[in-house]
Amino acid sequence: MSEGVSDVDTVGGLTGPPTYVTVGWSESLRIGTAGYGTMRACLDAQELAPARRGAVARWLGIDPLTPTARPLFLRALAERRVGLLLDELGSQWDALHAIPRTEPDSPLEHLIIGPAGVFVIRGLDAGSGDVWVRGVTLVARRHRHPMDDLQEQAEYASRMLRQATALPVEVRPIVVLLDPGHIWTRTDNGALIVLSNREFVTWLLSQPIRYCGDDVAALSEAAETAATWNQQPTDRMLQGGVTSAFDALQHAVTLAGKPRRLWVAAAAILVLAGAWSVAFAVTLGHLH
Repeated sequence: MSEGVSDVDTVGGLTGPPTYVTVGWSESLRIGTAGYGTMRACLDAQELAPARRGAVARWLGIDPLTPTARPLFLRALAERRVGLLLDELGSQWDALHAIPRTEPDSPLEHLIIGPAGVFVIRGLDAGSGDVWVRGVTLVARRHRHPMDDLQEQAEYASRMLRQATALPVEVRPIVVLLDPGHIWTRTDNGALIVLSNREFVTWLLSQPIRYCGDDVAALSEAAETAATWNQQPTDRMLQGGVTSAFDALQHAVTLAGKPRRLWVAAAAILVLAGAWSVAFAVTLGHLH
């Protein structure tokens, strides 16, 4: 069966519900693309947007994303950035993305396996300010970001990989903060590892060796097998179409931001001009 994937309009709306191309039954999870599940959810949510936006919306730079799609869009961007970071680890490391779970329905965003161990990774764009780590909760800009579920995912992955390989596996959770300010970490942080994207690769490659090459290979083979995660062989989707559609949506969001920035700059100039006019008038009044 070959159905193709619908395109995203250049100003942000989907031309129709996205459809996908199946590639047959497979046990392997290796073809997973970083951020795939979240990108697909974002595109589905974006179906509510009008296929074509009006001239006024384009002129004002109104955000083309629907309220439901926006948080998914930002999350997908974070997942994709982490995926690019994982590519920098080199050939001794193996990375898998979007590993499905049935109960609860919360896939592992990224699972990496290498000489220093096994880790579940989550990317978080919490802004450019400082971040406080309090136990398994991150606080940034007065917003709390609980990571209890990430820690639970690490325990789940440890259990499933131990059953599949009989190796003493302890999967550790890592939160990768994207371009944060300073990270303030308490000593009672426990098992949660919090790193910025600037230090993530260097930190990981500097960790002591835990597994030999044969163990890494055995863990990687188990991790990519659907049965390890109690998943049945399913139709795996050709994910390039989803990625292309998301790229087009991202381009549309970028284009929409340009007129908004121009309007903000124009407003700032008007405010400054008004303030200068008032100051000039006051000065003239004093002179007279």
